[in-house]
Amino acid sequence: MNGAIAVLLLILISQITNACMWSERVEVHVLSANGYPIEGATVKAYYQRNVAGMYDAVETRITGADGAVSFSLCDSAPGYDESTLFYKYNITVVEPFTSKSKLWQDAYDVKRKGLNNLTFVYDFVLSNLTVNVRDGVGNPVNNSVVSVSGAHVSKNKTTNASGTAWFIIPLETVDVRAYFGEFVLYQRVQNLAWDTAITISAPPPIRNNVAVTVRDDEGLPVANLSVLLTTPKAEIHGKTNETGEVVFEEVAFNDVNISIVADNRTIYQRALKLTQNKTALEIVLDLHQPVISDTTIRAFNIGTVDNESYRLFFNVSAHDNITPAADLNVTLYYSVDSRPWVEVRMQNAGEGQFNAIVDLPNANTPFDISYYAKATDAAGNSKEGSRELITINYIPPPPTPTPIPSPTPPRNITSELPEPLKSMLGPVEMVLLSVSDYMWVLIFLVLVILGGTIFVFVSVNAFFYMKKAKKKENEGKVS
Repeated sequence: MNGAIAVLLLILISQITNACMWSERVEVHVLSANGYPIEGATVKAYYQRNVAGMYDAVETRITGADGAVSFSLCDSAPGYDESTLFYKYNITVVEPFTSKSKLWQDAYDVKRKGLNNLTFVYDFVLSNLTVNVRDGVGNPVNNSVVSVSGAHVSKNKTTNASGTAWFIIPLETVDVRAYFGEFVLYQRVQNLAWDTAITISAPPPIRNNVAVTVRDDEGLPVANLSVLLTTPKAEIHGKTNETGEVVFEEVAFNDVNISIVADNRTIYQRALKLTQNKTALEIVLDLHQPVISDTTIRAFNIGTVDNESYRLFFNVSAHDNITPAADLNVTLYYSVDSRPWVEVRMQNAGEGQFNAIVDLPNANTPFDISYYAKATDAAGNSKEGSRELITINYIPPPPTPTPIPSPTPPRNITSELPEPLKSMLGPVEMVLLSVSDYMWVLIFLVLVILGGTIFVFVSVNAFFYMKKAKKKENEGKVS
């Protein structure tokens, strides 16, 4: 504990006196094999500063574009005379591409007169990549952020007034991107040399004339339609003339959006990617309303005499010249006794028919119901059918069906018999119980037919027998 306090006191005294037992400026240069400075290398200096006899100080620097850093080392640890001073210090370098390290280790030398120049040379070759950024008409772009990325490098630089940025990078395939304004320019560089220069230019400015012609579904031009051309910077409004055309001149953007507004709603919208040539766009609009018939209604009381509940069946027919019936949106609106309107989507029943079922539980007659249907096509055109108001009077509920009594279960007769009759007659009873009523009728008919056949057979034979006996009796009297 006393030793630690002594060390702290020595440090405090040395900081107060700020006297260097020895000092030296160290200049470090980090280069590639072909002499290019390595930017981004980590350089550290380990030396004695406050505590005698050990490396108690570490300073870290990162090389800049010139590949150089500097240190000012000062040994102010007291308690040693000049013959026993701790002169040694270490300089380590780690390059940024593959993290290879190098070490310099030696002592302070008065012969260097306070300046130690160190150069670390790595065994790989680097490329000096020059990136020139130009706008669409060839002018240099100042303050454009340029990024270079590859397997061992990822750097960002900003172009100078000449539109140029420099990168010292390994000889590998890199992706170069330049950012300015709304542009992100890209180029892949695969075959880097010691000195490589590339130019990235924005596409030439668009000066497009966009001609929009609007016709209806019958091919006729539509005049006085509001057409809106939207760019990333502005909205340009126009109206179609008597030929259904409107022209937007000098449109300076690649990506635009065309919208057509009628009756305060957007009836057409499309995104366009413009080219350098004139763009002609012909739009065919469905401006006709669908056709819808009057709505029919049928009412049924699905409740009881004491508790009326009504089911209403609505039907309407609708069609459109452009939109198929399956894509029509037909909606029923109804109101009972002037209450708020209720909206119900009608189901497509095929062949242009649309149905809806509405249940009104606990509805006591008479009550009034207002209703109508509206059809909307794919273009947003809609048409309402006529509005109707009817009164629903009492409708008798369907008659309650008479319940059918359940069949009498068969009686097990053998269960009351003693053994062994129960065991002997049990199988016979099972067979008899398995026979249905229809089978019993069939058996009865068979027995009747069989009995009748036997009766006829016996009667015929008896008749012939009696006839034969009478004949013999007559022959005896004659003789």
